[in-house]
Amino acid sequence: MILSLDLARQYGWAEGRAGEAPRFGSERFAPAGAPVEDVFAGVIRQIAPRLAAFRPDILVYEAPSLFQLRDGKSTPATAECLLGIPAIVQGLARHLGIQRVYKAQTSSVRKHFLGNGRMPRAEAKKAVVAECRRRGWEVRNDDEGDACAIWDYSTASIGA
Repeated sequence: MILSLDLARQYGWAEGRAGEAPRFGSERFAPAGAPVEDVFAGVIRQIAPRLAAFRPDILVYEAPSLFQLRDGKSTPATAECLLGIPAIVQGLARHLGIQRVYKAQTSSVRKHFLGNGRMPRAEAKKAVVAECRRRGWEVRNDDEGDACAIWDYSTASIGA
């Protein structure tokens, strides 16, 4: 069983076995504009029960996009979330006995899923959603699409 996460204040998740269609969804860790502490509390409140109930053999999350820290528009809260959310997820996974935890690089996921890992971000997000729908995965947004792309990449490259 593989659980993949596209982590941000609003996150996407996809879970299932290789060879089957994934289950997926998206949620917010906290309301828009909430302080970082509320976001981190939301990570614990939402991810811990999912890990405990689903008990994935493999957990894969999208590696933080550190370029966002260099864009001149990032705030300290953005930086904290980019690095803090994955850190909490890693800690929860280890605490719950999940040993196979991996980071997936965005460019590798897109190269696998779309055949091109160097598309501009906005174009890639649309292409991922379109590819998901082409596969019959009726994702509602790019968070779900990215989680499904990470999941598909994981089934092919990490194994199940």
